[in-house]
Amino acid sequence: GRFSRAEVFDLMLNPCFMSRWKIESDDIQVWVNWTEALNIFHAFDSESRLASGYAPVDSYTWKQGLERLRLSRIMAAPTAVDPAGFAHYRQRVPYSDVNSGDAGLVEKYCTVIEALHHQVKRLKQTGLSGRQWRQVLVEVCDQLLDIPPDYGGEGAVRQAMITALDRLELYECLLEKGARPALPVELIREFVRSNLGALSGGHGNYLTGGVTVSALQPMRPIPFRIVYVLGMEEGHFPGTADQSSLDLRLSGRRIGDISLPERNCYLFLEMLLSVQEKLYISYVARDLQKDRVRQPCSVVNQLKRYIEQEILADGQSFQVLEVPLAGSSDRYLDPTALNEWSDALVNYALTDRVAFYRIRRLWEAFKQQASGEDLERIARFEPNLSFESAPPEFEHHKPATITLRQLQKYLEHPVRQKLQRHLGLYDEDETLEDLVLREDEPFFAEFPLDYRLKMDPIRQWMDSLFIARDADTAQSGIETVYHRVYDACQRMSQTPEGAFAEIDRQELMDQVSQVVETLQPVLEQMQSAAELLRVVSVGDPAEEPMPPESPLGQKRFEPLQLAVPDLGGDSETGLLAVELHGRLPWMWRAADGSWHALVLTGSGRKPREPDKYVLGPVLFYLICLAGDESRQWIGPAGLTVHIVYREAVKAWAYRFDPETAEAYLAELAANLLNPSIAAWLPFEVVTNRKRSVVPQNTAEKDVDDHLRAQFAADLRDAYDDEEDYLIRIARPSIPPDALDKACRRFKLFFDCRKGAK
Repeated sequence: GRFSRAEVFDLMLNPCFMSRWKIESDDIQVWVNWTEALNIFHAFDSESRLASGYAPVDSYTWKQGLERLRLSRIMAAPTAVDPAGFAHYRQRVPYSDVNSGDAGLVEKYCTVIEALHHQVKRLKQTGLSGRQWRQVLVEVCDQLLDIPPDYGGEGAVRQAMITALDRLELYECLLEKGARPALPVELIREFVRSNLGALSGGHGNYLTGGVTVSALQPMRPIPFRIVYVLGMEEGHFPGTADQSSLDLRLSGRRIGDISLPERNCYLFLEMLLSVQEKLYISYVARDLQKDRVRQPCSVVNQLKRYIEQEILADGQSFQVLEVPLAGSSDRYLDPTALNEWSDALVNYALTDRVAFYRIRRLWEAFKQQASGEDLERIARFEPNLSFESAPPEFEHHKPATITLRQLQKYLEHPVRQKLQRHLGLYDEDETLEDLVLREDEPFFAEFPLDYRLKMDPIRQWMDSLFIARDADTAQSGIETVYHRVYDACQRMSQTPEGAFAEIDRQELMDQVSQVVETLQPVLEQMQSAAELLRVVSVGDPAEEPMPPESPLGQKRFEPLQLAVPDLGGDSETGLLAVELHGRLPWMWRAADGSWHALVLTGSGRKPREPDKYVLGPVLFYLICLAGDESRQWIGPAGLTVHIVYREAVKAWAYRFDPETAEAYLAELAANLLNPSIAAWLPFEVVTNRKRSVVPQNTAEKDVDDHLRAQFAADLRDAYDDEEDYLIRIARPSIPPDALDKACRRFKLFFDCRKGAK
């Protein structure tokens, strides 16, 4: 194969391979995560890629990944850009994470991959005879595999394979004496596969215990307690006779000549005689493709007639039971489901029973009448997502910390942010199987890489622009900065290669150039500003990345202290102490004393109203207004937010008083800390002009009960399209006064005027 990650880890997960190398499933999980982070997809090195028809480069190969991992033992991973470019050693960028510090685990990972590559090279030899292939295959298996103690049955499989390989020497005898035929690897692979596939397998002793699954075949009628026969619909059993002209029985039958239908009928009789207690005969009664009813086969109909005529009382008919397709069907709870002639409608699955009550909205009524034992059994099917549990004791004495990013995410997705903060529920990590199956390199930069490739060069270029104060030099250097960033990602095998790389590089470069051109009017304002700050911080928001050190000014204030209402009712005083932290890059003060902020998006939007990109800057402005020292610094002139899109710059000017800022932040923080499910009011859904859900254009005097009801109905329709499974299992509320809540929460962001671009 291609020595792809799917092929490699498929072998690693084999118990015989794990036993040989003394590795556990946890080790393999770490190795899979390394493989994904190192962007290893297929081929061991550039020579292997060339032999497979790819370009002779090390991108996406195991060799570059292993070298990057080992390099981190002696060289720190780069965290910043120096004038010479990103730190690397001979085009290798060190990689490290929390597990790469385990030298033994790194060494075993490298040893296993290199040993596997060495054995694969042996299997790619050409011109080997049958005897030589036997020797190579046995040695490779001895090097890579070992039978675990609890897999004793694999010993017979190994011996069967060796016996099959012994027969390879017979191929040499088919040619002239003394000739040694060269057997291609394709032939050897099919030979081994066919011999291993022909081996029978099982658990326990055949026909003497447990459950036996087999085709309908002569089984020397051994009595079975219960027998299930499947697939007895019309057209499938007992089959059709062979009409081939090569069958001489068609011209004249003799005693002993039997056809396929006759043989199957005899096998059915043989099976029928071997049943001790119960016989279940099943057939598919509906043809979904042709939308028609299917009948049982002739043998089953013959059995029905015999039972009705010879066994059942006069006039009593043979009963046929239809089994429902869904395990949650109410037919399993029918009092007549179990009777004297059938017990097929028995379902012991607790999940199906719970699903039945939930589908028919009987869950609450059931819980009221259920016993304590039943409630204990079903507790795992109803997780508590209400955040009603008391917070840890230390939280009553330590102020709750909320960052600007958390407030912004709460406005965008309130239910998701609460699930993350109070229950620690995040998106499910990709499983090992998902990561292993990803074995093809990228053909274009996907999100979030494409966003980084557009925004990182612009940020670095702006740093150099304002450090040098030379617009002409910096403007001509944007292409250089972009290619430096792209080359750094290419060294880490994150970007495409070859012709795909050239197309992807140029397309992203065009977008970067377009954003820089759009940005020029704002840069002129920044260059003529009375004061320019690279970053302004309130507190220490550790979750937000800190810009690199810059000779430009930086401003820092202490975290904002607030006392917010305790909506959860856990505080004795009814108030909670809260600390707000935040950071905003690129702020400048104009000649009139007003402050301005820059937001880079790279988005292709051209909104006529403020969108989600104003949330962070406006929240930071409110935090500054609510603080004593920061309020004196930012002054009463207001803040203008410049949102830079790909083809346009939108400027929105805001001005609030400190009382409004403090009241809004206190209410927002209290709602975030409230240990109950939030109302489903995501920002983009609420402010979507395609629906009537637009509270920013709704004045309080225009709000009536009809408008509130219409707004709630629109929200419910939008919620039906929600695909986030975490939000759906939380079942957030959509209150009748959702319009009032949305207006209080979002109207502030639309109380602005268009600023100068």
